Amino acid sequence: MRKLWFFIVFTCVVSAQKKVSKPFDSVGYYFEQIQYHKKANNYRNCLNYAQKAINYAQKKSDEKALGDSYFNLGLIYFDLKKNEDALDAFVRSIAFYSNLAPSREQALCYYYLGLTYIEQNNTALAENNLNKAQAIYQKLKIHSAIEMINLQRAIVYKRMGRNNQAQGILEKIVSLTDTVHNRKIVPEALYHLGMLEKEKKRNNLALNYMTRALNQSEGQAGLQAKVLLALSEIYEKNANLELSHAYLKRYVKLKEKNDIQYLQKIEPVDFDSFKNAEKLKHAEQLERENESQTKAKNFAKLISILAIALISILSLLSLSLYKNNILRNESNKLLQEKNRELEIAKERAENATKARSEFLSTVSHELRTPLNAINGITHLLIEDNPKESQIEYLNSLQFSGNYLLTFINDILEINRIESENVPVENIQCAFHT
Repeated sequence: MRKLWFFIVFTCVVSAQKKVSKPFDSVGYYFEQIQYHKKANNYRNCLNYAQKAINYAQKKSDEKALGDSYFNLGLIYFDLKKNEDALDAFVRSIAFYSNLAPSREQALCYYYLGLTYIEQNNTALAENNLNKAQAIYQKLKIHSAIEMINLQRAIVYKRMGRNNQAQGILEKIVSLTDTVHNRKIVPEALYHLGMLEKEKKRNNLALNYMTRALNQSEGQAGLQAKVLLALSEIYEKNANLELSHAYLKRYVKLKEKNDIQYLQKIEPVDFDSFKNAEKLKHAEQLERENESQTKAKNFAKLISILAIALISILSLLSLSLYKNNILRNESNKLLQEKNRELEIAKERAENATKARSEFLSTVSHELRTPLNAINGITHLLIEDNPKESQIEYLNSLQFSGNYLLTFINDILEINRIESENVPVENIQCAFHT
């Protein structure tokens, strides 16, 4: 029993030591923190942990860890639409991966490098890097990623004006079997097919593709905004202003929401202060080596850097608010123009309806006058003892005249109902049981 108790206590101590000795200063830990703070939309902390991962990997001289660290840094800049910084980080990552065996991370880095060049409209370099990513995936036999690369290649071909090649690739992607992976790329392929048909002015086909893209793009806010705007433009060309306006309103609402989310993402990331903080770290290391510097001088430098950081944060915040205000004003102007167009269309429709009613009323009154004369003369002829052979014709003429007069009266009654000129009569009804 004592041995068993000793074994339990020993096991607990060992497990506790393992928990305590869990390395919090490691690349893997920093990557976990990056993912955690990404979900919290705190990109300032993401940048800090990416830099810590790079510093740790440099201290350990670990090329794989350095490649992964710069790749994660590039992904952060890519999310923040800082394409120049993203390119720099991805290129550094590729430099380290090139000294290692081909890997999934290396292929993914080439893929994002291609995406960044697409954002910069550099189609030649985008296609080159996508081809490198595909070659590595094929070598690793990871075939599920090929269609993802093909989608981006189709986008590159579309921007290069090679629409037939782009359409062929996109149609193959759309026809793929329904899987979790394909659900992420098929909606975007449908959107680009719709845009190709829109350029060819085949609006019905474009509407079909765009509607399918909208229905399948749940959770992809950026893509949904592009699809809604395209649908509004296509319906406007089809002269369906009501649907065009409805989709435009949905687009503006979603665009404002996306802009707010982007501003929330970008506001805590003061790049000037981040870079200044890195300079501060370097300055602090130099200060430790240089014993001649006084504490007062160090304190003054720190205050200056913090002041610069604070001014930079306030400047970025002001710029963000200014841009947001410009976007909102542009959206309001667009909505006002569409409202004016709808009012003009409504006024034209009302004028057309009024003209139709006046025409029917005038024609009906003009027809009724000669018909009354015809019916009166027919009645007089019948009362004037006509021949037996004429009675049948006169009766037929009287019936036709009365029928036509009743029909014209009904038309006039319909016009009165449409013009809301029918008087309401209150009549008491007696019910017998």
